[in-house]
Amino acid sequence: MSDIDWNISFILNSGSIDIYNVWDDIFRIKTRYKEYIIDYEDTWFTDFVIKKFNEKVVTNVSTFEHYKNELIDDSRDLMIKDPLSILKYIYFTFIFNIPDIENKLRQVVMA
Repeated sequence: MSDIDWNISFILNSGSIDIYNVWDDIFRIKTRYKEYIIDYEDTWFTDFVIKKFNEKVVTNVSTFEHYKNELIDDSRDLMIKDPLSILKYIYFTFIFNIPDIENKLRQVVMA
C-alpha cells in the first residue's frame, strides 16, 4: 500500500472552487493531508484494517460488512474530537472500495 500516490481533491457541494483553491494555497491542506496519510497509513492498515479484520471477521465475531461499517462510522464519529479522523475516514473508505478487498485481506491474514 505504501506505493500509492495519494491525490487529495476537494469535492464542491456549493460555492466557488476558487475559495477552496485559495484556502489550499494558503494552508497547503492537500499536501498536509497527503503527508499525514503517508505517515499514518502503515499504522492504520496494520492496527485497524488487518488486526480488526482478524479479531472480528476471521474469528467469526462479526460479518465483514459490520466490521467495515464500524471502522468507517467510528472514524466519522470521531471527527469532532480528533482532527486526524477525517483522514482515517478517507483512508478506510478508500481501502474498502478496493475490489475484492475482503478476500485480499483474508490472504494477508492467512499468509
